[in-house]
Amino acid sequence: MNSWHVHQRFDGGLTGKNCKFFADIGLKQILSGYYDSDENGDGIKEWMDKTKSIPNIAGAMYTTRESKYNAMSPWAAKAWGSARR
Repeated sequence: MNSWHVHQRFDGGLTGKNCKFFADIGLKQILSGYYDSDENGDGIKEWMDKTKSIPNIAGAMYTTRESKYNAMSPWAAKAWGSARR
């Protein structure tokens, strides 16, 4: 069993296009926006929707660089509201 995990970032415009590759080689993945670039959660919702059929998506992570903690609740609602688990 492979113990590596992949941390996918949303800032490159791929929105899940590369997730299948990593899933096919058996890696678990965590989707993450690029710091404060997706405060309203629209980006992560789109990404979660596009990867619904891909196995081993372990979750999503919001990271702030500018202490924008007030964005966590709306982001989380969109991220986990569109989650398949």
